[in-house]
Amino acid sequence: MIAHYLKVAVRNLLKYKTQTFISIIGLAVGFVCFALSAYWIHYEMNYDSFHRDADRIYWVSANSRLGLPYPIGNYWHKNYVEIEDYAVFEIYGQGLYFNKKRSETYYAFADSSFMEMMDIRILEGNANFMTSENQEVAITEEKAKELFGNESPIGQEVTLGNQKHSICAVVNGWGKHTNIPYEFMGNLRYSKEWSHGLFKVLIKVRPGMNVKELERKMNVDIPDGMREFNKSTIPTFRLIPFTK
Repeated sequence: MIAHYLKVAVRNLLKYKTQTFISIIGLAVGFVCFALSAYWIHYEMNYDSFHRDADRIYWVSANSRLGLPYPIGNYWHKNYVEIEDYAVFEIYGQGLYFNKKRSETYYAFADSSFMEMMDIRILEGNANFMTSENQEVAITEEKAKELFGNESPIGQEVTLGNQKHSICAVVNGWGKHTNIPYEFMGNLRYSKEWSHGLFKVLIKVRPGMNVKELERKMNVDIPDGMREFNKSTIPTFRLIPFTK
């Protein structure tokens, strides 16, 4: 019986060749589109998932004018047992001038809290880029190879924005599958007072914590410095999963 059905099917396919050809092409295109869509969805849903404990890291979003003041990360860390760690940083797109050519790059302004929580390691050189007394910067391993090939970048000079910087260290990078890409890193040179709010904050919650309850408590207990910074509005915080 099965052989009979197959014989009939083959005869019909051969009889209606044009329709068969169109159907096969349509099916093939459908499978390709499905595969590409599945790959794209998987790619979009895995931003920053490579970080250690990525499922416990949250962006702190606020309705402030520009960003968050530097001291608030430490305030939350000290006052909420739910918060295991935090990182304060800022990343800007800047013009890179090298060998008389201009290109765009990402420059991270960070401190030790960001480096420790996000597992950024110095692969070569020293940590002078973390101090504010100089104009030294770190460069990622990938960017160093792009600009200098196999030559060591230590001691080389680049211009970021309108300032010359000497490279004192090579650090590990994250590639481009991230919401916070960086190719150069320097110290947080901005004011670290409550009155200056240009920073982004990440927090890592302890395992098993109720994130919604933590968010509720953060919105009830507004630090005085944050209220002073946001005189015109009552600050509102939202915890957004880092991988989203």
